[in-house]
Amino acid sequence: MARLTVYLSDDLSRKLDKFREKLNISSICATAIEKEIRMLTDLPEDDRNLDEVVAKVRERIMRLREGKLKEERKWLQKGYETGFAWATDEADYEGLKKYGDGMPVIEHRPKGAKHTRYVRSRDEIMIRQAAPECPRDMLVFLEEGWMKGVQAVWNLVKDKL
Repeated sequence: MARLTVYLSDDLSRKLDKFREKLNISSICATAIEKEIRMLTDLPEDDRNLDEVVAKVRERIMRLREGKLKEERKWLQKGYETGFAWATDEADYEGLKKYGDGMPVIEHRPKGAKHTRYVRSRDEIMIRQAAPECPRDMLVFLEEGWMKGVQAVWNLVKDKL
C-alpha cells in the first residue's frame, strides 16, 4: 500500500484525538479522495462538452426562474382577489381609506428585495388567513397584491363617497 501524509489544523487534530481509536482514519481519507476523483472524472473532457454542460445549466436556471416568476404572479393575483374581496365585503370607511390611499403602514424592504411590505403584523395576520397556504417566501407578493386589490376598489368609490 502507498503511504500519504495528511495535514490537519491543530483544532481538527485535537478533535480527532478524542475519537482516534473509534475511527479508521485511512478509510475515511480514502473514501473522501475517491469521492473527489469521481466528481472530477464526471466533468467533461473537452471544451465542447463543457459548453454543453453550461448550456444545460443555463436552461435549468431559466426554467427555475420562470417557475419562480409564475409562483410570484400566482400569489400577487391571489392577494389582489382577497384584497378586492375584503375592500368590497368587509372594509369600513377608515380601513378602506387607509389602505386605499396606499400609504404604507410599515415599509420593510430586506436588503436586495424588490418589494416593500405595506402591512403591520395585525393586518398581515388578516391577509394570511385569506390564504393560509401561501408559502412564507411568497407573502410579500400576496401582501402587495392585496394592497393593489384594495386600492382598485378605493379608486372606484372614493369620489362617490
